[in-house]
Amino acid sequence: MHTFTARRSGWLVCSSLLLSGCVGDTQDPAPSSPDPLNETPQNRAPAVTPTTPSTTPAVVPDNGEADANTLTLYAIPAPNSASNPRGVNWDSPGDLVRTGLMNEAQGLSRAIGHVAVNVQCAETSLLPAAHYMSGMTNVSQSEFKDLLLKDQVGLGMLFENVRGELETEARVRSTVSERTASGAMSFLRFQVSAEVCRGLLDYAEAFKRAGVYKKYGLAARPLFKEGAGCSAYGLSYMQLANLVEPRFTAAWSFDVRVPKWLAGTTRTPLVGGVMNPSAKVPVARLTSLSQPWATAIEDGYNLFGWDPTLMHNWILKRSEAARVDGSEKVDTLGKAQGLVLDRRTVVPSDALINKAYFQMP
Repeated sequence: MHTFTARRSGWLVCSSLLLSGCVGDTQDPAPSSPDPLNETPQNRAPAVTPTTPSTTPAVVPDNGEADANTLTLYAIPAPNSASNPRGVNWDSPGDLVRTGLMNEAQGLSRAIGHVAVNVQCAETSLLPAAHYMSGMTNVSQSEFKDLLLKDQVGLGMLFENVRGELETEARVRSTVSERTASGAMSFLRFQVSAEVCRGLLDYAEAFKRAGVYKKYGLAARPLFKEGAGCSAYGLSYMQLANLVEPRFTAAWSFDVRVPKWLAGTTRTPLVGGVMNPSAKVPVARLTSLSQPWATAIEDGYNLFGWDPTLMHNWILKRSEAARVDGSEKVDTLGKAQGLVLDRRTVVPSDALINKAYFQMP
């Protein structure tokens, strides 16, 4: 787990201050060339748009093995630009606000990064092949803007929920196809047992039946039925399958303490909304903010989660190292690079085995 310092920046999770969610205002363009996911024999399933498990053949089975059982996470980093080369800057709350506004103003595609999941299950003697491909996003850009401008929740935006929804498979496939063509994506594919794979399909259905997707927020924990951001949604599959390794937590997670008050003042609030309902925080107070994240002894609110950009950067670095030393399997989808990890013998969580996916807060 990382605590952000002055040198930790660039991560962006899907429900960020001033930004609407995993999709953002600008849609990824539909691919102009054939879908890379369908260009090889092992990637031959047609595009479909269910948000329930499908019985079509697997979309991205492992390395040509049509009967593979896999869980894949696609990590799409926050973009950068000439005027904002660092993408989104988490050095301080003020840096976050200013770079977030800059990305939003430029209408960059997937302006805040994204994580999507792809579960591929092989045919068995009793069941046909099936797959599920989706990700979490917010319903409306205007809801975040209203919270910020009308409700004046300030840094409380980081703790708010808005209406959420599950992306269609067609939407995710369009994004993955565009990103595999450009290379602006990475992926982590786990080979899992048939039992784990089917269990994850069951979880996808349970998540939807329980209506957890209806709430979208950075602080929301999907396995507590609080809703989900896109990275938390993707990690919930890994958590249930018992695939979250210490190195992932160390490299992908963020841990900051959001300051409650403006430094040097007598209780001038920076956080409103659900965390501090009586407070109003003008946007100008945030855009001019220069103080750091709060320390453990200062008034504030802890925030922990998973960052798509950190995930992407780690996967690329680890993949490059593995190409040299052969320590782990590396694969590609078009120009996108990823790791393939054999975890077929990993025993999943009791929650997945017993179908008791959700916990009490």
